[in-house]
Amino acid sequence: MDLIGGQEGADPASIVYDAVAAAKARNADVLICDTAGRCITKKSLMEELRKIYRILEREYPEAYLETLVVLDGTTGQNALGTGQNKIAEVANVNGIILTKL
Repeated sequence: MDLIGGQEGADPASIVYDAVAAAKARNADVLICDTAGRCITKKSLMEELRKIYRILEREYPEAYLETLVVLDGTTGQNALGTGQNKIAEVANVNGIILTKL
């Protein structure tokens, strides 16, 4: 398994762009893009996610994209509804993972 990363403070979309190029060059079967920290209440972070999704669609149109949202189950049903709706505005959500400490 290879890991593609960037410098601290690098644009997340540029890292995804590099990861797509590497996955294509290596004929990888799976590319996982972890966008941890996409706080749904922060407009700038959601715009970064929108940009990442556009890059994936543009640079790898033949890829099967699956978007999973991870939510903290201790925040209640409100997080489920709000999170799904906000992320769905940016990306096609295929599933939700609820965590609980």
